[in-house]
Amino acid sequence: MTRLFEVAGDGETACLVSPMSYLPALRSPYARVGRLVYIGRMFDKIRLHARGRLPADYQPWLGHGFDARACAWWGVTYDAIVQQVHQTPHDEEALTWLEQQHGRPTDEACEIWNGFMRTRGWRDEATALLARRRAEAGFSAEEAPTFFDLIEAEEARSPLRHQSWQSHPPRVLLLCGVAGCGKTTVGEHLAGALGWRFVDADNFHPTGNRTKMSRGEALTEADRLPWIE
Repeated sequence: MTRLFEVAGDGETACLVSPMSYLPALRSPYARVGRLVYIGRMFDKIRLHARGRLPADYQPWLGHGFDARACAWWGVTYDAIVQQVHQTPHDEEALTWLEQQHGRPTDEACEIWNGFMRTRGWRDEATALLARRRAEAGFSAEEAPTFFDLIEAEEARSPLRHQSWQSHPPRVLLLCGVAGCGKTTVGEHLAGALGWRFVDADNFHPTGNRTKMSRGEALTEADRLPWIE
């Protein structure tokens, strides 16, 4: 069986996953939140786990591997990050919280983080471990020269074809319609087919607005202002 391995900088195997466990909602490790790679993938795993949608193969290693690297870099515990991600539906809010705990990283610090994470396993102390994992997964050195690339290959994304290490402008597809017409259903299916991330517009409302809507109460223009912003 082909397997995926996410590996910590200290050589610890973080997870081993059948490619059938691949979820479109789980971002590429190359995807950035703010200026940083991988953080969005960690957030995705936390949210998927909370919704019961993270495959069992991933779960024993939550908070380990590259997750542990991120915790060490920010100087916070994994449990604290999990709690914050559960409280904030948006990546930017969770990232702002991290910066408040640790301080906003400089551009140079972000370059060091991105460079280390993107090239892990290439000509460093993890090279031998990557070679073993790559051989077990059935990929060549050209297909997976780093651990990030091994994850990409196992999840059927081609870093060479898509140049995943480069920054790309985000693309957004907006679905509009009256309540109950199937926006969420269509959006989730489209996201799955395209390998994109799905976000429900209701998530942009503050808690008070969502509570009113759940009771069937109409929102006022003042209520809608935070959502519009």
